[in-house]
Amino acid sequence: MTISSGQIESALLAGEVALDPTSALPATPPKYNPMNDPLGTEMLCRALSGTVGAWKPTLIMVWEDPEDMVLAHVVGRELGVPWVRVLDADGLIEHMGRLAPTDRVLLLADAFRDQRRVRAMVSLIAKLGASTVGAAAFVETDLQRSLRDDLPRVASLVAYPSRAVDGDAS
Repeated sequence: MTISSGQIESALLAGEVALDPTSALPATPPKYNPMNDPLGTEMLCRALSGTVGAWKPTLIMVWEDPEDMVLAHVVGRELGVPWVRVLDADGLIEHMGRLAPTDRVLLLADAFRDQRRVRAMVSLIAKLGASTVGAAAFVETDLQRSLRDDLPRVASLVAYPSRAVDGDAS
């Protein structure tokens, strides 16, 4: 599904994510709220699914955020694959759902903001013998840009204005 940059920005704004580089934006985008605009969420998820479908994931993995679980459900439906969530139980990382050694796992978020979470998910996937096919998000952050060297593929619908200083995206 092809959507215009105006449609993307409108749907993100309805989900409480502003992209105007002329305004005072925080270092990372606020959490996208899919409950504010179900039709916009559907549109964004379909567009992202179209971008990552060629990667042939067999499973989607998200962190424990409820908002990302909504995205995983819609992207999973579009790709015809199940999803799992990862939980941080007082420093012990576990997952809810089936994850097999043959799985090709897509990391999914509205935006990747925490390098520790990404590393924990990639480590869990490797520990269980599966493979990571890439990371996809609505909004590309400095952290996601830095993952280009560590993951096979990285995709997003729009870039968040960079706040990196001297190339530091941590």
